[in-house]
Formats: sequence, C-alpha cells, structure tokens
Amino acid sequence: MKISYSSRTDIGLVREVNQDRWAYVSCGWGDLFVVADGLGHKEGGQFASQIIVDLLKEKLSEKDPGEIPGFLRHTIEEANAVIHHRKMNEYGDAMMGSTCVALLIQENIAFVAHVGDSRIYHLHGSELTQLTKDHSLVQRMVDDGLISKEQAEKHPNKNVLTEAVGAEPEVNVEVRQEPLRLTSGDKFLLCSDGLWGLISHDDLYEILSREKPETATDKFIDLAKQNGGYDNITAQVIEVVG
Repeated sequence: MKISYSSRTDIGLVREVNQDRWAYVSCGWGDLFVVADGLGHKEGGQFASQIIVDLLKEKLSEKDPGEIPGFLRHTIEEANAVIHHRKMNEYGDAMMGSTCVALLIQENIAFVAHVGDSRIYHLHGSELTQLTKDHSLVQRMVDDGLISKEQAEKHPNKNVLTEAVGAEPEVNVEVRQEPLRLTSGDKFLLCSDGLWGLISHDDLYEILSREKPETATDKFIDLAKQNGGYDNITAQVIEVVG
C-alpha cells in the first residue's frame, strides 16, 4: 500500500531544550515510523531518544529484520542497554531515559511496539482507537480500579512512568503480536505526551479525520501550544492512500 505522511516536532513554550526525536525510514522491508520522548537529565534525555531512533533506523536498513515483532523488541532492548550503560557511567543516579513508540508498515499490515507514555492512535472509518496503553502510574491505578479515566487525565502524578527505555537494566517492551490489517483511508498518529496531554480525544479525532497529514501535524502542534505548550510536542501522521 502507498502511504502519505508528515512529521513535526516543537520545543513548546516552557522547555529549554527539545528532548523529543522522531524518525522515518523506508526500505525493502517496510516503512518505519518512530517517536521517542527523552526524559530526566537534559543532555542524557536527548541522548536516550536519539539512540532509540538511530538504532531502529540502522538495524532496519542494514538487513532483513525477519520476524517484525521480535526485531522491534530486540532493537529497543539493545537501545535500553546502551542508554543504561551511559547513564550509570556518566550520570549515576540522575533520572534519564526515553519513551518510544514504533509503527512498521509492510504492504497492508502494520506492527506496533512501545515503552512509556508516548502513544499511537489509529483512525479506521469513524473510530479513533488508542493502540498503546501508557506505562504509567495513573494507568496502573485505572487498571486496578482505583481511579477513573477522567480522574487520570487530571491526576498530579499522571506523568510518572513505570517503564522507560534506559532507566533500568531491563525494559519491558510491549509489542502487538498480531499485525493490524490496513485499508485505504486508515490514518495513524504517533505522538509524545506533550501533544496528547493537551488535546482532547474529540479534538484529536476532529483534526485527524478532516486533515491531510501535512496540515494535521501543524494543527496538532498549534493547538497543543494554544493549550499551554508546557512540554516538547511531537506528531507523526500517516495516511494509507492506496
């Protein structure tokens, strides 16, 4: 299938540096999209997010990845080892790591992997579905029935992660085992929490359903900044066009 896409990142209105990174690579094995949101130490967070996108691009380009879910998991685990090694040797106890969402499209199917609270949304027909579940404290509280989804959106600890690439010696990479079947008109949004945390689900749907990728990314960034822009903001929009 053919695809159309647009990617954009913005430092936002508050942060001193942009720790978000995104990547797109197309080769014989498919089309890979990645968003990584560095966290913690200012320089270390940028290093962490950059390592993730660089390794995924490099590994996908150099040889046939074989089984895609395994490829995504093992490559992100490799990034985790590199990042954690540098964290322990250069930054010690400093908080450092990155989230990661990856979407790999092969012809008419798509594979998904993620760590942390960056997200992938899928628009199919008139339904917008969040494909990833946040690795966060408030999501765990929602799963345990302690708070509602509505309470989670305004919870003071909503940005506390339970998983991040590089934060610990081991990382739990969540990979969708069954590929997603694609049809013409399907759209995807990959984004950091600086975007979804400031835009309602209804507004995400409204923009994604109405706009082409290049205008959708602009509108997402602009709306997030209008609503506060307290974090770095990154959006990748992909449309299956045939």
